[in-house]
Amino acid sequence: MGDTNIFYKDPDAIKDYTINWATYLVADTIATSTWTVPTGITKVSDTKTTTTTLVWLSGGTAGSSYSLINRITTAGGRTEDQILVIKVADVFAYCSLAEVKTAINETSTTYDVQIATAIKAARDAIDGYCKRSFTDVASSARYYTPQAGAFVIIDDLQAISTLETDEDGNGTYERAWAVTDYLLRPANSTPKTSIRTAYNGRYTFPVHADSVKITATWGYSAVPDSVHQFAILYAARLFLRKDVPFGVEGGSDAGTIYIPKNDPDAQMLLGPHVRSDWQVGVW
Repeated sequence: MGDTNIFYKDPDAIKDYTINWATYLVADTIATSTWTVPTGITKVSDTKTTTTTLVWLSGGTAGSSYSLINRITTAGGRTEDQILVIKVADVFAYCSLAEVKTAINETSTTYDVQIATAIKAARDAIDGYCKRSFTDVASSARYYTPQAGAFVIIDDLQAISTLETDEDGNGTYERAWAVTDYLLRPANSTPKTSIRTAYNGRYTFPVHADSVKITATWGYSAVPDSVHQFAILYAARLFLRKDVPFGVEGGSDAGTIYIPKNDPDAQMLLGPHVRSDWQVGVW
């Protein structure tokens, strides 16, 4: 088995990927080329020259990787394989590979792996700075401990399905609340970050560990524009640190990239999105 070639693609993109066999071939030439393609990603077409092979691909699931095998035979009678790994763009990224490449005027695929790593690091740094995640999370149950009988802080919530409480701490959520029993806050914007008992509601929250069970759609339905813009800016900045003389600008701790609190771009673009009451639910 020969070399492994790693590329990134957007799940909606139809793109071509090339393997250059010249170093292996020396004076030999490619006679035939075949591709073994795993389930989940689609080969649209493929071509070859005397020294290169090319495949067009579509589809793929965000966050998944696909290993394709390209086998060639040569005019000289040799047979060799190379692996082509396609990493489909992370669904939880706040910007795309193409957007960052445009920002840094990069047109080749040479640094795609490093740029994709910078994009993920930027996302994690943004989440740490804002004390929240801007991803769209499908409906699921999470559990919370109320701060008082009338109040519970929750993760960012888009739309609630059910609210249930464990009244006696036995792990059974026997009380189902009606929508008239509670108020989602803030009242005039989404996502919601807390729940209060309604003024004319029938119940109060039992104040013990994980007494509140909420089934809901969580996070953000779309990444806010200012977060998206900062993700492009910061991913580009992280990638370009390789060109900074004598080290790395900015902050890191045990390998974790963080955004300095006094970063003016962060203050302007991310400041309005910082949570001050962060609580992670059990889920």
